[in-house]
Amino acid sequence: MNMKGDAAVFQDLAYKIAYRVGIGNELAEGDYALSLKYNEPNAFQGSRGQGLPAYDPRVLKGFAIAYYTANRGGDHLEAYAPTWEIFGVPEKTDPLDESPQGIEKEAKIVKWNQDLFAVADSAVFCKFENLLPNVDTEQDFANLLNVAFGWNLSPEDVAKIGERIFNVERLYHVKEGKWIKDELAPRMREPVSSGPAKGNTASKMFDEGIKKYYEIRGWVEGKPTKETLERLDLQEFEYLL
Repeated sequence: MNMKGDAAVFQDLAYKIAYRVGIGNELAEGDYALSLKYNEPNAFQGSRGQGLPAYDPRVLKGFAIAYYTANRGGDHLEAYAPTWEIFGVPEKTDPLDESPQGIEKEAKIVKWNQDLFAVADSAVFCKFENLLPNVDTEQDFANLLNVAFGWNLSPEDVAKIGERIFNVERLYHVKEGKWIKDELAPRMREPVSSGPAKGNTASKMFDEGIKKYYEIRGWVEGKPTKETLERLDLQEFEYLL
């Protein structure tokens, strides 16, 4: 069946998934479950059982790190690097830059964004309010929380809160003994076949970026170290390491 350009086919498929009719009953379980059922693991494009959204990490290379280190799997809202790469806020970065400096920059952006978005998730407010960060993001968060709860948080407190949350999320995977290792989907190592980014893959940004990311986070092989937990006052979880 050639479905290209046929909107009716996709509308019908959405109905079948929602009501679990025919093939929709299998698709409703998600692409990860489907790939396992038919013994095609490489057909799944995602991380930790969660399929990727619209952005291709071979082109917006910040996602080569962000998608595959996201604790809840392939998710563009654990760290949204396009604010730098596309919008140029708070500063413009080149989404295709794989120089050592570019890779380190992306790793730092991802880590910083993950921590701040963890605070946003915990405060339960819409990320459309902070998808465009600025140099005072931690202060803005502190001001909101202080007014709401009568606290006296500093920007440094906010950053540490987010980092603590993200590390505890990763420790859940450590506890469960599953999906600890950060891995790039095999197809993302295949080059883009056409267009302005033709020939690009996510391989270098991930392979080199993950090393820098772990260094910045204080992790080894996807896990926080004892020293990192102590720095974040999370000693109660050391038994998991």
